[in-house]
Amino acid sequence: SLIMEQLLAKFLNFTKPLNLVLEKVNLKEISDESFYQVSEYSKRKDIVFVPKIPDDLSFVEGDKILLKQCFQNLFQNAFESMPKGGKLAVSIQEDKDGLKIEVSDQGVGIPADILDKIFNPFFTTKEKGTGLGLSLVKKIVNLHQGKIQVQSKLNSGSKFIISLPKELQQTTELSEPREKVYYLN
Repeated sequence: SLIMEQLLAKFLNFTKPLNLVLEKVNLKEISDESFYQVSEYSKRKDIVFVPKIPDDLSFVEGDKILLKQCFQNLFQNAFESMPKGGKLAVSIQEDKDGLKIEVSDQGVGIPADILDKIFNPFFTTKEKGTGLGLSLVKKIVNLHQGKIQVQSKLNSGSKFIISLPKELQQTTELSEPREKVYYLN
């Protein structure tokens, strides 16, 4: 919807730091809920969810709403890249620095010549796309002091690799009030 696009555009154009509302977040729950919501919304039953996430996964410190948006956008992209269906695998592992999240699909893949552009705001290959989905994902990962990479080959799927710290380093006091954050369901 247009309103959503305008909100996203505003969100991406924030010049001030975003005031994250931090809590202990269970990424297993977020991943499960996000898959359920994307598959309900898309009315598709041909995508098989393959989670490899330990039950005793450590919590991360983060903004639950934004992290959920991050997963939903990645899953939405995966669904769109698999028009004939397929598997969407999510693995989350712990290492000494934090959590490593891998989201893999069996989709059409990303051509090599655009791989380095996919996180740019407004870059899209879709007819009706805004090009905001992955730039928003990257922005949310950055806000959580994490990193994101992508590996993809044409016709053999894509894998997004995100590393997030378990706890955020102290950042300078943020002055943006929460009302400026748009709730994106």
